[in-house]
Amino acid sequence: MSRQVRVLLTVVVPLLLLVGAGLWFVAGDGGGAVDGHSDTAARAKRAEESQRAASRRRFGAPAKVSGEVRRASDRQPVPGQRVTIEGVQPAALETETDARGAFEFAQVPHGGPYEVVVAAAGCAEVKAPGISLKRGESRDVGTLWLAPAIPVVVVVRSFSGEPIGGATVEAFRAGSGSSAFDAPAPIPTRTAKTGGDGIAR
Repeated sequence: MSRQVRVLLTVVVPLLLLVGAGLWFVAGDGGGAVDGHSDTAARAKRAEESQRAASRRRFGAPAKVSGEVRRASDRQPVPGQRVTIEGVQPAALETETDARGAFEFAQVPHGGPYEVVVAAAGCAEVKAPGISLKRGESRDVGTLWLAPAIPVVVVVRSFSGEPIGGATVEAFRAGSGSSAFDAPAPIPTRTAKTGGDGIAR
């Protein structure tokens, strides 16, 4: 073997080894970078799913409120009647009764207390107050009866017969009370103040 060949081998072989090592190092780093990117994306996805699960646990499934509206005079259902749930934030919820007089609110936030209100022309406003809902609860408020408004005049006097002004007069739905010791206090459907003559209308 000539001297030139030996010199060439001495220079070229180490050079080839260095180039091969460099390529292997770059390929190894590139794979690691891809794997690292994949791990980061997977961690971000897991964090997002965990946040969504926490949100579902916090807010829970919405509650449902249902019932029906009928006329007191003939006990017939009232279709197309507007029904409102007041007390819901940021705005009250509205729906209409179907052909059977039934209504349902399917997306009511849990909490409360809320109030179901039915107002029809020529009839007294009907209210079902004090509705507090749990997560995912389905509440049937029963039948809300529409009837003509009847004026009620209440006179409040002292034992000596003097009129009492500024007294609070409350009206409750029949059967809204309970004899249970720990039952919640009934909620009035109407509230009025007496005037200087002791009369509330």
